[in-house]
Amino acid sequence: MRIEEILLGISLFIGFFAISCETKSSDSDSERQQSINNIGQGAIIDTTNMDEIQGVPVMQAPGAQIDRDKVTAMLNEEKLSFQEITNPNATAEDIEESVAELKILFSTDRVRNDEELEFFVHTILNNSYLRLYQKTGEDEHLSQTEKHVDMAISLFKDQPEYKADLVDAYTGQLAVYSLKGKNEEAMSLLKKLIEEYQNIGYGLYKNWFASRQVEKMYNMIRMDSLNSQKVQETVDYLTKVSEKYENEVGITAQMVLAEHYATRGEQERVNRLINSIEERLSFLDNQEFKGEKWKRYRTQIKSIQKREGQEVSKADRDTLFYEITPEMIDQARIHEVNQNGNQYRVIVQLKEEHHSDYAQKTTDNIGNFLAVVYNGEIISSSFPTIQTGISNGRFSLGSYEKKSKAEEVLNRLKNE
Repeated sequence: MRIEEILLGISLFIGFFAISCETKSSDSDSERQQSINNIGQGAIIDTTNMDEIQGVPVMQAPGAQIDRDKVTAMLNEEKLSFQEITNPNATAEDIEESVAELKILFSTDRVRNDEELEFFVHTILNNSYLRLYQKTGEDEHLSQTEKHVDMAISLFKDQPEYKADLVDAYTGQLAVYSLKGKNEEAMSLLKKLIEEYQNIGYGLYKNWFASRQVEKMYNMIRMDSLNSQKVQETVDYLTKVSEKYENEVGITAQMVLAEHYATRGEQERVNRLINSIEERLSFLDNQEFKGEKWKRYRTQIKSIQKREGQEVSKADRDTLFYEITPEMIDQARIHEVNQNGNQYRVIVQLKEEHHSDYAQKTTDNIGNFLAVVYNGEIISSSFPTIQTGISNGRFSLGSYEKKSKAEEVLNRLKNE
């Protein structure tokens, strides 16, 4: 899995207490995938029905046990600003200052005597350290993320009434697995969340969270995180999910499978899935899901089908030469693809003002190759096929067998 998909709002995925105030973005149900790795998804654009902490929009969680008024009271008493703590534009120094303030809370009687507030602090620290890791690439920040994730989960993991509260902690754990290249652990956790975290009262519509985990699992296929055997195992699992659940979760599995088979040119399967999806949707009482999810996938599948219908051979495909300059880059860092230390990528995050242009150009070039041009020279070591429009402003360079080569590319991006 890749960091470009994760750190979303991991975006930070916008977990229970994570700010969703990536407010107005261009892609509705895709993850602030600042999010973390290809697990991520996109920003939430509709904040009309969001809850609040100190006036900051946070995800709806009617199933949550932790009283947000209690959280707000603690923050007010300690003179802490939730807006500053969760500010998506904060610098590394700003985040470190917030971390120091949050750690002091563990020594207060209010937090020492209240597991729910302790959970909240661990969860916010998890998100804060994850953002620090995104900005600095320092392993210590990832270790601290893991520490606070584990502490948060340990408090309530055996108490099912806290499932909606645990969403952000498990999302953080998923991010850690992804960033460490632990695909087996990530896949196991995704299955748990798909199967056990339905109807928990969390998100913008019924089964929003579990449906998103289905998409994250499919993203592992799209982002080349799995070998061919694991891809087939994942497709088989998603097929079982689509057959087992008649709700939003099963329908989402059908949608990602339809897109998967469309990219492979298996039109009969695609058509069967589309017919089944539309039939199921006709009986589903969830207008938010229907309008948001299916419209996006249907458009995507049609684009792929159109491309496939033209029978463009690999040799005849066009190439999108996407030109970037140093001023366009927000962040760049090295990501170790696996734990064997023999494959590295350079992850590049564009500044937000370039996201819409990148999204439009990649959407217009689905099925073509992507080559990144930096300061007038092609810097890509390979030309991957564009399988979907990319709305989060991220791409990767590589992979490279030697870390020194990845460092050479990274230094060039930072120093030219």
